[in-house]
Amino acid sequence: MEKASVQTSTSDPDYAGTTTQVATSSRATSQTMRTTTTTTTSVANSKKYTNLTKEQKVFISTIAGEGMWTAKGKPVSTVARQSIANVIVNRVGSREWKDYTTVSEICANTGFDAYDDNNYWSCMEYLDNRDYSNDYYEQVISEVMPIYNREVNDITNGAQLYYTPATMVPEGSTPNWDFDALEEVTIDGVDPYYEARFYKYK
Repeated sequence: MEKASVQTSTSDPDYAGTTTQVATSSRATSQTMRTTTTTTTSVANSKKYTNLTKEQKVFISTIAGEGMWTAKGKPVSTVARQSIANVIVNRVGSREWKDYTTVSEICANTGFDAYDDNNYWSCMEYLDNRDYSNDYYEQVISEVMPIYNREVNDITNGAQLYYTPATMVPEGSTPNWDFDALEEVTIDGVDPYYEARFYKYK
C-alpha cells in the first residue's frame, strides 16, 4: 500500500469475489448465495461507468492493487477501499501535494505502492479490454467511481494520510509523521491494524 504510510502486502491478482461451493455446509452455501448476490449487484452498478478515461483507469487500478488483501490474508473491505479512494481525491492540489493537480499525478507521485506494480497493470489491461468478466475489478469500479465523480460524501471526513500497522517495519510501528498536527479518523468497518488507520490535518 502507500509508501511512508502503508507498506505493500501480498496481493492476488486473480481475486474476484469468486463464489466457493461447499455443498456439505449450509452456512457456506448461505455465504455463497450472499457473495453471488453482491457480485451480481456490483457488476450491474459498475456498468453505469463506461468509456473510462485514462485518468479514471489509473485511479481504479491503483486502488484495486492497494486494496486486495490485508496483511492477515483476508480480502480488504469495501469501506477500506473507498477510504483509500477518498484519500487520493483529497490530496489533489492540497498541502504538500499542491503541485499534483490530477488524480493520476497523485497516484503516480505521492507514494502508492500499487501504482505501476503487477497488480496495477493487470487491472489496467483488463480495463483496456473490458468485457465485464472480472468480478473484483468490476466491484472496485462500482465502489470508487462515485467517489471520483464526487457523487457521494467523503466517509473519511477529509483524511489525506493512512498507514497499516501490521505491515510496518517493525510491525506495529508508526511512520515518521508529526502526529501533533494530525487527527485520527475512525471509520466504521475498517480494521485499524490489518487494513489502515486514517488521518486528517487539524
